[in-house]
Amino acid sequence: MNRVVCTIENHIAVVTLDNASHANCLTAKMMDELCRCVKELERDASVRCVILTSSGEKAFCSGGDLKEELHNATEDPQQLQDFNRLGCDMIQRILQGRLPYIAAVKGYALGAAPAILSSCDIVIGAENSVYGMPTTSLGGIPGWGSTQLVPRVMGRQAVLRMMLLNQKFTADEALRYGLISEICPADRILDRAKELASVILSFSGSAVAAARRSVNRTLDLPLASGLELEDQLLKEINTGADFAEGMRAFLEKRKPHFDQKSE
Repeated sequence: MNRVVCTIENHIAVVTLDNASHANCLTAKMMDELCRCVKELERDASVRCVILTSSGEKAFCSGGDLKEELHNATEDPQQLQDFNRLGCDMIQRILQGRLPYIAAVKGYALGAAPAILSSCDIVIGAENSVYGMPTTSLGGIPGWGSTQLVPRVMGRQAVLRMMLLNQKFTADEALRYGLISEICPADRILDRAKELASVILSFSGSAVAAARRSVNRTLDLPLASGLELEDQLLKEINTGADFAEGMRAFLEKRKPHFDQKSE
């Protein structure tokens, strides 16, 4: 189909990469749609969690469209760089925004796909999922933060095995290295993602946004600056009505009633 589909139900947005006939590679058109979708969801106050998934069973995402990349590499180098910068901008928006992202991965996640997964908060991998970055074997390097963000999530050695040896990791290996956090049967993966999203929705929206902001800033802050940010957020969030309600509910053995806004 060569498109990005977004549906919203019960405060959960499901964003689907729909290009299954081409292993869900991202064309320039799809990347534009995906970036626009990320921006619009961030502004939509009714949305409190995002699930990122794909159509078909063969692949979650195989990175950029190789035919387009070949054309850009040989005919329009500026377009090649613009495409990469668009991907980097999208990943930074996911990391720096208020919304938690859950990725549901079936099949292959190749090229710059691990960079997308590294920007998500929770990644569920199907039992048949496979992860790799074969771009180096083609004579290039993967973009969208693949050489910068993914090593901070998986570790330098694991990433270099994917890049320098073209090694593919199974779901079990990806779990061990920290690229994914859970393995699930492929036929249950979207249901499982919605289950986890429902748990997130039961928490204070402001606390969720602050927690992920503080954790994600560890990717670019020195420890001292990160501790200062945590202290600022703790003062802001833990003196609010939600934290007081949460503690009272725990002591009174009842469910808390949070203000579900996330800021």
